[in-house]
Amino acid sequence: MDDWPSLWAEPIFHPLFQRPDNQQTLVAVAANPSKAPSELWGLFSNSDGSDPHWDFLTSVGLESGDSITAVSSDDGVNVLVGSRQGKIFSYDVVSGVLSPMRLNPSLSFLARLLKSRSLKDMASKLNLSRPVSMRNMLSLAAKQQIFQFAFLSDGFAIARYASGLLRFEPAKNAWTSIQGNGLPSTEGPFYFMAVDSGRGPAILYVATDYGVHASWDAGENWFPVSQGLPVRSHSSTLRFVTESTGDRQLYLFTFGHSAWRARLN
Repeated sequence: MDDWPSLWAEPIFHPLFQRPDNQQTLVAVAANPSKAPSELWGLFSNSDGSDPHWDFLTSVGLESGDSITAVSSDDGVNVLVGSRQGKIFSYDVVSGVLSPMRLNPSLSFLARLLKSRSLKDMASKLNLSRPVSMRNMLSLAAKQQIFQFAFLSDGFAIARYASGLLRFEPAKNAWTSIQGNGLPSTEGPFYFMAVDSGRGPAILYVATDYGVHASWDAGENWFPVSQGLPVRSHSSTLRFVTESTGDRQLYLFTFGHSAWRARLN
């Protein structure tokens, strides 16, 4: 994979899976949408970080035109995979089984919409009186792309797509839309998520173009936590870090080439 310049990867923060043949630990998962749009890869290394190397994990059965756009794992045992057309899969590293996950009905509808072969067919599915432009249809379809996953307590997980958030609840075994109280609806797309796993329950943070919002209850209620930031921060990347001192820090990087930090304890 050395010749894959556009490879992107996500670290595994609580790695538990070790290969039975050499006891190497799975420490990161990755994909390359431009070169191998359906392949999932894993980074293995020794316990001290030595001898790192990438191994192919599985190929995700995606339709033509679709590609992997998000991969993540909390423990290295189960990996979540999201696609450009809004599909989500769960990959069990131990058994090698890849399973599609049940999605919010609206995302499933958009996935079916992408299969339409003409603008007239698309308009019919949307119950429109006249065909719509391809540009508008592509804009609508792009809103379902899965960009990122985050892991909370007790098996809950969050998926970020272009126009909202989804929550996986183990009891329901399905992804559903988050319509939480206080969730910002006028600040544009959600650009990044981060989780403070040092508290119980875990706190979910999400960045918009205007600032940062937090939820203590898996997205049911949201509160602005943008004190000290510009009125419009142009958020890019949000990361939670536990430093060697034990301090828990939330880092916000912006499209304006600036960085901000908030201490969480």
